[in-house]
Amino acid sequence: MNSSDARIVVMSIRTRREREQPIVTAVRELAENEGWDAVTARRPAAETEYSQPMLYSHVKGKDAIMAAVAVRGFAELAQELRAARGGGRPR
Repeated sequence: MNSSDARIVVMSIRTRREREQPIVTAVRELAENEGWDAVTARRPAAETEYSQPMLYSHVKGKDAIMAAVAVRGFAELAQELRAARGGGRPR
């Protein structure tokens, strides 16, 4: 793999993460407001610019999206805890 290929891979990963963020946000808000039973492929698709097939290309089912929401929540909690003990800024 040359440096050009490596840049493409890094850009692809970054772009994928950037595309996943609104999906995770929409699912999190939906789950917080209406509960996990309300989380279906149609609902986050309606809240984002993505179609259902696009959603499935990023998230491989409800368990995966629940895990992504949990990971983001724990990352936010860790950031808040670091800030509370003086080791970082709150968001």
